[in-house]
Amino acid sequence: MTATAETPTSSEAQSLLVMVERLRVKLVRERAGLARQLRELSHRVEGIDRQLDDLTVSAEWLAAIASQSTDELSA
Repeated sequence: MTATAETPTSSEAQSLLVMVERLRVKLVRERAGLARQLRELSHRVEGIDRQLDDLTVSAEWLAAIASQSTDELSA
């Protein structure tokens, strides 16, 4: 069979299949790497969220103590 503009020869098709498979493997690896990075970033964000929660609680506690001291000084 001779190749036309739309249809590759058997040899060309085989070469293209190899290229497609290499690209697929590359993309699968890239996706796995990005998924790992996303998990790591997600864990970091969760850690920062916990720290922010802790700071909020500390700030509320300190604000309550500060307002008691101010009230006691006014009395």
